Amino acid sequence: KMMYEDKATRPSPPNTFGLPHYSARTTPSPPSHMHTPRDSGDLASRPPASSPGHATPADDRIIVDRASQEAEKIIDSGKKDREEKKRKREQEDQLREQLARTMTAKVDTEKKRLREGDVVSSTSNRELYRLFNDLQGMSRDLDISFETPEIVVVGMQSDGKSSFIEALLGFQFNIVESNIGTRRPLILQMINNPNKEEPSCRFRKENPKPGEDPFETRETHVDDLCSEILSRTNEVAGRGDQVSPRPIILQVEYCHCSNLNVYDTPGYRLGGDDHIREEIMAMVKQLIEPQHRIIVCLEQSTVEWSNTTSRPLVRQVDPHFNRTVLVNTKFDNRAKELRTPEAANKYLQGEALPPGKRPFFISLPLRRTYGSDSVRFKDAIKECYLNDYRQLLESSFDEGKYLPQLGFLRTQAFLEQLLRERYEQALLPTL
Repeated sequence: KMMYEDKATRPSPPNTFGLPHYSARTTPSPPSHMHTPRDSGDLASRPPASSPGHATPADDRIIVDRASQEAEKIIDSGKKDREEKKRKREQEDQLREQLARTMTAKVDTEKKRLREGDVVSSTSNRELYRLFNDLQGMSRDLDISFETPEIVVVGMQSDGKSSFIEALLGFQFNIVESNIGTRRPLILQMINNPNKEEPSCRFRKENPKPGEDPFETRETHVDDLCSEILSRTNEVAGRGDQVSPRPIILQVEYCHCSNLNVYDTPGYRLGGDDHIREEIMAMVKQLIEPQHRIIVCLEQSTVEWSNTTSRPLVRQVDPHFNRTVLVNTKFDNRAKELRTPEAANKYLQGEALPPGKRPFFISLPLRRTYGSDSVRFKDAIKECYLNDYRQLLESSFDEGKYLPQLGFLRTQAFLEQLLRERYEQALLPTL
């Protein structure tokens, strides 16, 4: 009311359209020619309608009621939203708890399988090692030569070749942390000797005389292997980045190792001196060409399949990977990124591989404090596997299809089976 009264007392604004001015309180009369007779029920006889500026108490109540209703709707809607969010959170918490219980049960089952597998594999390995020793002794007695199965480990620099070989040996000798890399091929002649509870290591002489024992009489302690390898490398290849194809040969007798020869090769390089890079490639190619050698091709799991370097180089010698075992190392770094079953299964199946060929995925301990303590070292290897298994369980990967490819112990078992087959093929004529 005050607004309308105030408006009526103010002067009217200028009219730029030439129309008559009307106050807020007056209503212009229509032209005379527009007047029409009114009947008894015309507007003049009706009660005046309330104008927008003159709301009645009833109108106010209607507005307030409508506002209250809208407010109640908003409150009810917010309450329902909060209840729905709470219900979803509770469902998600229940699913997480159920998944955690399932994962814990599966990991516990896997731990039990590993413990039971230790007993079985220990017995079967002793029988296998004894068989290998008997076959080798038979071939010597009958003066029959055969090519002992050998493993050549290849890969890029820092792909974990030396760590992989330490795991095969069953003990650490700290060449990994020396940061010198492999600049001469290192040939490990592993001999299973049940009487050797501690590794017995002897280097082959650099220039043995005809008729003498080619291996040194003194043993080298595990803790001194790294410095001895470095000294022998510098003596032949020189200091710096230079490489030499002349191998270092180390004989290891141990109760926890297989009977086989393992070659640790210099790592492929993408940069640096072109001559050294080509020299390394030629050296490695020569080592993997003999058909009796099993090629273990290592690649870091952080490298995408399309960017792999080692596999194309191995294909030049073994196009269909018939005698090549593909191993992806440092898998713990990749497993963290596999958050969905689609992503995990796609990665685990590999890419551009021959039908039926699948890679292994392993993680190995980062700590360098186990030395010749084979029990603690093996327990640490198991724990690395269980951590990777837990990570993949969170992604709901296809266990039935891809679990046999996971872990160093499965990789080792696969290699031992290959060695058994190779021995049988090599000694079949003798048998």
